[in-house]
Amino acid sequence: MKSAFNQIPLHFADRHKTAFSTPDGDKYEFNRLCFGLKNSPKAFQSIAQEVLGDLLHNGALVYIDDIILFTKTIDEHFELLGRKFKVFTDHKPLAGFLSNKNPSSKILRWKLALEEFNYDIHYIRGSLNSVADHLSRCVNSITIALPDSKDLIMQHEDSVLSTIIQKIDQNDVSPQISNYFINGEGLLCHLSKRPSGSPRPNTTRKQVCFPHCLKAKILESVHSEYGGHLKFFKTYHRLSENFFWQNMYKDTKNFVRSCTICLSRKNAFKIPPAPRQPVEQSKEPGEGYFQSFKNHA
Repeated sequence: MKSAFNQIPLHFADRHKTAFSTPDGDKYEFNRLCFGLKNSPKAFQSIAQEVLGDLLHNGALVYIDDIILFTKTIDEHFELLGRKFKVFTDHKPLAGFLSNKNPSSKILRWKLALEEFNYDIHYIRGSLNSVADHLSRCVNSITIALPDSKDLIMQHEDSVLSTIIQKIDQNDVSPQISNYFINGEGLLCHLSKRPSGSPRPNTTRKQVCFPHCLKAKILESVHSEYGGHLKFFKTYHRLSENFFWQNMYKDTKNFVRSCTICLSRKNAFKIPPAPRQPVEQSKEPGEGYFQSFKNHA
């Protein structure tokens, strides 16, 4: 409830509807659901009701970001607040969250914040977790905004893609373009097989061809803006499920490797080794004395 509307991402094609100008003449648009839109309260209300599930009208009511608990007695009220619940997740490290004996300072703060709740965490494989709630899956709203009419024009302006489009229009049947086609919206698309390690191995996927000038934009969106700075393979998997361009694998790897936020997080956990001091060799017995200490606590 703390972030309320801002937990819900806006579809890429609709963000321009939230555009506004500042006194300095700069123009901005919202990436997530904002206050003031006609449908914002309705959208958030429906998600809040779904999250409450069986508790709705059975001890709890919700209106936008306000939750009311009602019971017949004080004891029932505290029982409702302290009711044990289960958390199902396909994020396996989270299952060992509570049993971590040497947590980092960040994880320790989360553990302390969650101690007031009575819950168990259960791991479930991602392929079986088909009923994940909206809030845990909001990142997948990048399902993924297809290029609009402006991007369609950019396909024709791209030197590589325009050549392929021209050959398709001329009914060229050469092997080089056998995996390309024009979809119902007039977009150049590419057909490829999913890799053997994917949830649906060796099945065909349809990928929208992205022009060279938009590569940096989609990489930034999938990896940084919506992806939560996932590692290379997960970032590449999300991209390749919907998009295609030549050398995507290499471009994605280079982008993730050069991400400043990922680099700062990675380096934050690197503890520099203790400085080593050379020990002078003793010339006579008993000339030097050394003692080491070990903490058994």
